[in-house]
Amino acid sequence: MRRYAALERLMWQGLARWVLRRGPRDGFGYAGPVRPLLWAFVIVSAVETVAVHLILPWPVVRLVVDVLSVYGLLWMLGIVASYRVYPHLVDEAGIRVRHSIFADIAIPGAAVAEVRARRRLLAGSAMLQVEEHAAGRTLSVPVSGQTNVEVALREPTPLGTPDGPVTEVRLYADDVDAFLTAAQYQWREAQ
Repeated sequence: MRRYAALERLMWQGLARWVLRRGPRDGFGYAGPVRPLLWAFVIVSAVETVAVHLILPWPVVRLVVDVLSVYGLLWMLGIVASYRVYPHLVDEAGIRVRHSIFADIAIPGAAVAEVRARRRLLAGSAMLQVEEHAAGRTLSVPVSGQTNVEVALREPTPLGTPDGPVTEVRLYADDVDAFLTAAQYQWREAQ
């Protein structure tokens, strides 16, 4: 229950930051593959809210449904906003990999061995996927079942995930070249 309350708080904060235009200006987006679907849900929900309001003849029921519908619509707008205001970040501290309000993973710059572009399609729809292999564990943070950036780590590194230390992190970035340029610059600076 505590986790759901924290996610709800992050969603509302994201919506407020989006409306007030207070999101990071130097982050890297990752919502490209899901943005059309998210906006389709928002539009369909808005149309449904109006349609149900016009169809229901009972004032009390209409009011309850209106309140729930508007809450749901604002919640969906908050999710859209959170993809925008919680981007991936690359700075002197390292790489911060995000997935909306659902994942926020900090990779220390000193732990990064290499950052490279490599597209992979993943099975399943989990937002965090851990894969065991001979060299260790890989943590994937896919968007729409795909990643296009790999961050190889110098040694198994705990990143706060329940599955233990990982040796590689895979993520999706809309602008792979800009992400790689920023990450490789920071990685070289850490050498």
